[in-house]
Amino acid sequence: MGNSNAGKSTFAAALADVIAAEHVELDAIFHQPAWTQLPREEFRQRVADRLEVDRWVADGNYSWAIDEVWLRADSIVWLDLSKRHVRTRAIRRTLSRLVHRTELWNGNRERVRNLFSLNPDNSIILWAWTRHDHYVTRYEAAMRDSRWSDKEWHRLRSPEEVSAFLELARIQQNRIWRVEPMSEEAAGVIAAWRYDPPLDVYNNSALTPMDLADDGSHFVVLIDDNDLVDPVTAYASFGRDGHVVGYEYDDSAVDFGFGLRPDLVGHGVGERAIGRALWNEWAERGTEVFRATVRCDNTAMLTLLRRVGFIEAAAFVRPSDGVDFTVLTFHVGTP
Repeated sequence: MGNSNAGKSTFAAALADVIAAEHVELDAIFHQPAWTQLPREEFRQRVADRLEVDRWVADGNYSWAIDEVWLRADSIVWLDLSKRHVRTRAIRRTLSRLVHRTELWNGNRERVRNLFSLNPDNSIILWAWTRHDHYVTRYEAAMRDSRWSDKEWHRLRSPEEVSAFLELARIQQNRIWRVEPMSEEAAGVIAAWRYDPPLDVYNNSALTPMDLADDGSHFVVLIDDNDLVDPVTAYASFGRDGHVVGYEYDDSAVDFGFGLRPDLVGHGVGERAIGRALWNEWAERGTEVFRATVRCDNTAMLTLLRRVGFIEAAAFVRPSDGVDFTVLTFHVGTP
C-alpha cells in the first residue's frame, strides 16, 4: 500500500516473483475495459475470490475493500516515499505512458486530456500530490489500530529501503538450514529473544528450551551458517512441551512447537522453516502425524500452519486465564 506512484505494483510484482506467489493488483480488478468501474460489492467479491490461494501479494489502497485483503494478510508493507519522490515519478511515468501508449489494465490507457486536468480525480499527478498527507494519516492510524496489531508492519521510506527489503526477501527464500539437536549455547541465544507486542507473550522466561526437555520433549534448532545476524534462526519442539492445560491430549500425534527469531518474523521465512523442521522429524523418527496448539489471537502462526497443511481439529479455553486456543493436526503422508 502507499500513495499513487510510490511503486506499489512494481514492488508487489517483484515480491510475488521472489516468493513464488500470485500477484493481485486491485487496480486491474477495479478498472474494467473503457475505464468502467466495478460496483463496490462486486469488486470486494472479486478481490476475495482472487485471494483464495495459498500465497499471494496484493497491492492497492481501496478503503472499501482493504479489509478483504488485510484480514487475510500476515504482513503489510507501506511504501511511504516522500511527496517530492512520488510527484516526480508521477510526471515521468505519465508522460512515458502517453508517449508509448502503454496499456495499463484491460485495454485502458492514459488519457491525454487528464494530463492538463485540475481535478485530482482525473489527474494522477495531482492525485499523488494532494493525497499524500491523507495516506500518511490513514496508515499511521491503521498501525495503531488494534484490529491490525497482529500483522507484521513494514514502513519503507525510500527507494533504498524498498530495494533492501526485496533483497532480504530473496535471501530468505534461498536459505539452507541445518537441523541439529538443541545445544546449551543455542538455548541461551533463544532464551534472549524478545518479540514486540502482541507476540511478546512468547518471550522466554529464565527457563531455556534445555530446561524444558526433561518432560520427554526434544528440541531441534535450525542453523543457517550464512545468516549475518546469527546462525540460530529458528527452533522446534516435539512432545509434551507443546501441551497447554485445558485440552485432553492423546498419543495419536506428536505435539509440535515452533519459534522464529524475532527479526525474521514477517519476512517470508516461517513457512519454509516449519516445513524443514517437520520434514527432518519425519526423516529422523518416522513421525507422520503432528499436532500444534496455538493461541487464537496468534493469527500469523495460524496462517503459517494452514499454509503448511495443518487443519483445525479442536478448540478450547485455558481455565487459568480464559485464553482461547486452536488445536491443528498435520498428516505427512507419503513425501
